[in-house]
Amino acid sequence: MNFRVTLAVFICKLSIKLLRLFNRGGTSLPGKIALFIHKDILKYLSKDVFTIFVTGTNGKTTTCRIIEKGLEDNKSDYFSNKTGANLFKGIVTAFCQNSNWKGVCKHKIALIECDEADLRNVTKHVKAGVICVTNIFEDQLDRFGSVENVVLLIKEAIDNSSDALLVLNADCEHTISLGKSVPNKSYFFGINNSETSDNIRKQVSIEKVVALKEDTSEVLINILDKQYETSVNLPGLYNVYNAVCAACVLQILDIPHESILSALSQFQSGFGRMESFSIRNVDTTMILVKNSIGFNQTLGYLELIDKKFNLILVLNNRAADGKDFSWLEDIDFELFKTIDKKIDKIYLSGMLKDTFFEILKNNGFDTNKILLQDDLYKLTETALNEKLPIYILPTYTAMLDLRKMLSKKYSLPRFYEK
Repeated sequence: MNFRVTLAVFICKLSIKLLRLFNRGGTSLPGKIALFIHKDILKYLSKDVFTIFVTGTNGKTTTCRIIEKGLEDNKSDYFSNKTGANLFKGIVTAFCQNSNWKGVCKHKIALIECDEADLRNVTKHVKAGVICVTNIFEDQLDRFGSVENVVLLIKEAIDNSSDALLVLNADCEHTISLGKSVPNKSYFFGINNSETSDNIRKQVSIEKVVALKEDTSEVLINILDKQYETSVNLPGLYNVYNAVCAACVLQILDIPHESILSALSQFQSGFGRMESFSIRNVDTTMILVKNSIGFNQTLGYLELIDKKFNLILVLNNRAADGKDFSWLEDIDFELFKTIDKKIDKIYLSGMLKDTFFEILKNNGFDTNKILLQDDLYKLTETALNEKLPIYILPTYTAMLDLRKMLSKKYSLPRFYEK
């Protein structure tokens, strides 16, 4: 037995418990400590584990939740990093949590959400069985640089994983290019009749979007040329893409089609990703936004809402959000204006509240219905007093701040308990 491996796992597990006693997440720091004790700890912990990586710009967490439901329904022996800590340190934490004191993983399968840039580092330590790329859009340009650079970062991870099966979005030219540039076997997913750069056979596809509803989507899905009518347990076309992506992963794992369909219709959303809860009998939904594509997709979903509501925007540009906030200017404000009549008030908070106020003002929005507030609790209380449904659109670090406040003030589950 390697003493340093045992020590790293023990200290990591202990630090998680101590941090959570003080209501801290305990998702990344324990992994950092484990790496300090043994820099190659991940190689030991991931040995003989079939690892599924899910990466890409948007939809990673939701896609993982659907895959997880499929594995669970099939009684597969797996674990996942469901807290969303998807950088190297967070992944180390997840493996430590799910290993015994000897550094042997307790499960046969690891389902790992991984940051696009960090995947190349993780795959130097973990042998990938499947690498799933949801999509590649412009995001955090200060960190990633160009979209083309993101493609190169992911390709580097695939180059480390010559035996990995690839699951790629056939409706995204950048993920298509990945499939062309590597020898790995590729499986494609997408929506039929969409505009794609190539005529690519999709192993799993949406034949028809029957209905996009406020809470769900009804679709016809093809799985290896067998067609099924089913529902996706989240609204929005982008969640249809997450669903068909997850279905593609599940089918190459030989999960029965019945379990795949059950996963699509019954999975639960991750924290902050179309997460719904009730606070003092007010329906509240939190939807993470981190780039203009995701924001516009959320606006498309809000078009489906047929009642008055309040909109809370909490926008930060900390390192984890991306320092570059120029994407706020690229939002489709014409689409925004189509839902403006449904919005009673817009509440702005976060580091970029003044910036976004000016952007809204310059785009012709009524500033009399826009309220600025630094204090998240006061902002939430004010919105709750209106007794209208609330939709909260935060960036990543704002989402964590909000979940911490909501857990403390309104007894909601902490994010790592979701």
